[in-house]
Amino acid sequence: MVSLCVICLYLASSSSMTDVNNHPLLIHCRRGKHRTGCLVGCLRKMQRWYLSSIFDEYQRFAGAKARVSDQRFIERFDVSSSKR
Repeated sequence: MVSLCVICLYLASSSSMTDVNNHPLLIHCRRGKHRTGCLVGCLRKMQRWYLSSIFDEYQRFAGAKARVSDQRFIERFDVSSSKR
């Protein structure tokens, strides 16, 4: 099984997600909280959002199910190594 981290890195760095001509995007998973939140958080970093704004959005949608590990993953996502 491919890890979630690899999937998030691939999808967030894919040109189809970062190309504004493809927006708006619909991103979802079974529950729409953790995998989706990580993916959107990484995308927001690529869009040069402030980390505090990314975490505010993540908290708003994850609610009581928010995970510190997800926020750590988003924080450590290396935008410089992703494709544009």
